[in-house]
Order: sequence, then structure tokens, then C-alpha cells
Amino acid sequence: MDIMGGEIVRAVAGNRDEYKPVQSPLLSGADPLCFVNHFTAEFNFNLFYIADLDAIMGKGSNFPVIEKLLSSTTVDYWLDAGYKTMDDVSPHPRLTPVIATETFEMTNTTPDLSKAIVSIDTMSGKPIGVNRSATTTELINRARDIGARRFIFMRLDAVGCGGFEVSALPRPGKDESWYSAGGVRSSLDLDKLSAIGYSGALVSTALHNGSLQACADF
Repeated sequence: MDIMGGEIVRAVAGNRDEYKPVQSPLLSGADPLCFVNHFTAEFNFNLFYIADLDAIMGKGSNFPVIEKLLSSTTVDYWLDAGYKTMDDVSPHPRLTPVIATETFEMTNTTPDLSKAIVSIDTMSGKPIGVNRSATTTELINRARDIGARRFIFMRLDAVGCGGFEVSALPRPGKDESWYSAGGVRSSLDLDKLSAIGYSGALVSTALHNGSLQACADF
């Protein structure tokens, strides 16, 4: 879920200024709670990823919406709230922080990341944000050195565009869990991810347009 202004928006190619509230044949609106309830009931999902786009862009936050989700549902969440330091993280038993390299600067003084998920945020194959001077490989190795074992590889330019490329993805190391974000279109793409050792993918557009369906693909 990409949340902006309290609503779920359709993310396309990382052009956040152009994001609009999602219009889906599966939903009557763009309310996050309705989204979670629908996909919990229809797909039996028990884990949802949230990007608080307002927080990521430094334009406020959607904390009241996230609090409502936590109090009104029983599922777990991964949350990217534009964290800049670990002090920004508010612990919750059903919420795992996503430490995104767009906003969180990886340094030698970064505390242990073994309980977090690290999102390697890229555009056109290169890191974006505060770590843009590093290479993707350098960022991954920095995160590994400070305990990270769970990763998201985020290709923002492929989000909502169907530009899935398994060749563009880093390969998991030993005892690591990796998730692809951006461009997954079908169960065939999920099979390709599994074949290279990925544990899963973040998907949205493929659910709304029906190219991934509950009975056939999950």
C-alpha cells in the first residue's frame, strides 16, 4: 500500500507528484482499511507493506491511518515511514520497520539492523536519495555488515509499469530473505523469483488488474 493524504494511491514509475487515489474494480474507494479487509478476506493475506509517502517526502505523515490499521486488524505490517535514524522507529509487535536507503543514510555508526528490513531503493539501476553516491553493491554490503538479513530490492521506475527484469536483481546471500518490488506481473514472474532464491515480492497493480488472482496464483 502506498498511502498519501490518508488514501491508497496508484504508484507509477516513482513519479510521486502524479500519484492519484487508486481506482480498482476490487474496491469501492481508496480507504486503506477497506483495502486490508478485502485482501485479507479474498486472498487470505496476513502481511501488508505500507509506504507512508507523505513521511518519505517530508510532508507530514499518515500515522493516524496506520494506528487505525493496527487497532482494527490482526494482520502484520512492514512500514516504510521515511525513517532517517533508528530513533524514528516506534516499536509495535505487529509492525516491522522498513529501513529504506532513500531516506536512511547507511554509515559506520548505524546500529544493528537485524530486526529490520532494509529496502535498497533504486531508479534506473542506481540508488536514490541520501545514499545516491554509493553503488547498489556497496549499499547491500554496508547493510550486511550491520546485521541486515532481510532485504527488499525496490525498482521504483518499474513500479506500476510491469517492467519485471529478473536479470536486474541482486542474488541473495546465505541465510538472507529477499523480496522484489516493482514490475511483477504474473505467477510466472513469481516463479522466476523463487528460482533465484527470492522469498517473495511486493505486488499491487497485478492484483488490481487481475493478472494475479487468489485461486490460481497464491
